[in-house]
Parts: sequence; C-alpha cells; structure tokens
Amino acid sequence: MADVVYKAAPTASRFHRSTAFVRVLRGPIGTGKSVTCCMELIRRGREQAPFEGVRRTRWAAIRNTYPELTSTTIKTWEDWAPGAVTVFGAPITSVMTRALPDGTTMEIEVLFLSVDRPQDVKKLKSLDLTGVWLNEGSELAKAVFDMATGRVGRFPGMAHGGSTWSGVILDTNSPDDDHWLYAIESDPPKGYEFFAQPGALLKMPDGTYAPNPAAENVQNHQLGYEYWLRQIPGKDDQWIKVFILGQYGSVHDGKPVYPE
Repeated sequence: MADVVYKAAPTASRFHRSTAFVRVLRGPIGTGKSVTCCMELIRRGREQAPFEGVRRTRWAAIRNTYPELTSTTIKTWEDWAPGAVTVFGAPITSVMTRALPDGTTMEIEVLFLSVDRPQDVKKLKSLDLTGVWLNEGSELAKAVFDMATGRVGRFPGMAHGGSTWSGVILDTNSPDDDHWLYAIESDPPKGYEFFAQPGALLKMPDGTYAPNPAAENVQNHQLGYEYWLRQIPGKDDQWIKVFILGQYGSVHDGKPVYPE
C-alpha cells in the first residue's frame, strides 16, 4: 500500500486547522479543493478518539449528479485514500482501514450519494454520520445543505464513545452572487467559517491576464500557470471572474428574460 504525499497550501492549512461546524473552501478551478476535502476526511479519521482500539468515522460525500460522483468525486477519493475498498452498491460505499503507529486502527467509511432531484434529499434523512462533504457545493440546493447539518454528530454513537469532531465541509467554485452560499458568506452564522483561495490569475490594467504569485496548486499542474491562461480566450468576463479569478460573479446559461 503506497502512501501519498500531501502538502497543504496556505488556504488549505487554515481550513484544516479550523474546528468550525461548517467550513467552506472556495476558489478557482484546479486549485486542489477536492483533494483538500479528501485529506480532511482522513485527518479527522486519525484524530477520532478510539473505542476498543478502533477510530471509527462515517461520512457522506455528496455530488449533484451520479456521473460526476463516479467520474470525479470517487476517483479523487480513491487517488488520495490508499487501500480504500469501494463497493458500488446502493449507496456506493468506500472503506479505508489503516493501522496507526500508536497501535490503534483507523476505519473511515464514506457513503457516496448523488442528489440529481430535490426529492433525493430524502437519501440523507436516515443516515447517522460523523460528517458530510458537499463536493462542488455551488451545484447543490440549499435543502441538501440544510439536511446535511442535521445528520452529523450521530456516529459513532454515545455507546461507542461519540464523535470527537463532527460537521459539514464544502468545496466550491465561486457561485453566482444570487446563490445561497453568497448570502451565507455575507453574514456567516455562528460556527461557520469561509476560506477563499487566491485567484489563479490577475487581471491587468490593460485587460490582459497574468500569473498570480499567490495562486495555489500551481506546482501540481504539468503546464503550470498555462493551465489557466489558455482557458481565457473565448470566455466572457464573468466566467473568468468566477472560475479563474475565484470571485463571485454572475454566470448564467441561456438568455435572460429581462436583459436589463
């Protein structure tokens, strides 16, 4: 079983150090947000207090559609969770078990769920979880988030020591400025923390784009900054603002009913 090497970027480090009930990691595409969340599952699994020598945690990892869940979310988890065994049942379940240096065993169970339709929220209603990971949260309805907050802190049960930490983590590109996430970040409730990554590029006074020295995850792209620079042509300003600069914007498909 080969180990993976993970070095947290500055924003990810602050995200990991937080113990907030709800944590949101927001930034441009390609900045390692999903990997950070996978490592957070493993980190919390290691820190869970053992019961009879086993550190047990259970998570739900949620994505908006089944194809994206299987082609992206699960693949990322398997890449960063060595030895995890995934069974494609209902729900899809992955278990990572590892012996730790202190003689205890870490056991992380991840249930992968898609919520294509509003009625799919019921998938969450019967789950007892340590935490929930909402992957690409900008694509999820607030009803999913609301239900998720009520299903955590329920595993392990008190008879087995209870959970050392519990909560909801969410990674996302910057959504539209009329999104529910924008409203929450504008006035965060108690126990909520937001972590915004730097933009991958900077918009220059002449309208061109240049590498941002503060950008994160550059070293993990074979093309470096060119990964983002070559996406600029053919995109409108709002798309670039949201997906490259990591800022809230107004990206809408189709034509507005009232253009003004």
